[in-house]
Amino acid sequence: MKVRCKRELWIALAVVAFAMTLWWPVSTESQDGDVPDFILTGLDAYSIGGEEAMMRAWLKDSPIRGNIRGVKEVDDQRIIIRHAEDIYGTYESYQIIHVTNLTSSTRIIFLAIEYMSGPLFGRMVAYKRKTGWVVTEIKFSIISKNVLRPIVWTEPFS
Repeated sequence: MKVRCKRELWIALAVVAFAMTLWWPVSTESQDGDVPDFILTGLDAYSIGGEEAMMRAWLKDSPIRGNIRGVKEVDDQRIIIRHAEDIYGTYESYQIIHVTNLTSSTRIIFLAIEYMSGPLFGRMVAYKRKTGWVVTEIKFSIISKNVLRPIVWTEPFS
């Protein structure tokens, strides 16, 4: 009886271990090297021409640029950027926090735009078309877990 219980326990552990390999996420994360150039170009443009120049660089050839809903969402993000400037002061730099390569043609870029008194957190989805990379989503917040939650926080969203 004792031998049979041990054997069943080992079989159960083996099944659980195998199942975990199927459901456990494969790490596809990297840093700066996988950031599409247009995102870095936009961030560099921000230091020279402000939020307008940054958004212009990011939205070039983007499918959300001419879409009514996309325009509203972009305008909302512009308001958040201006709000961060009002709260935190002058732009100083940016940091790429994390890049997730979801597929060979879809990446999520997490970043922080750093001002004199605090950060603005951002998440962008980039999609690679035959003609190059474009942005399909832009989301900013001064509240970190609103955009960084998928990579930092594991507790339930409240």
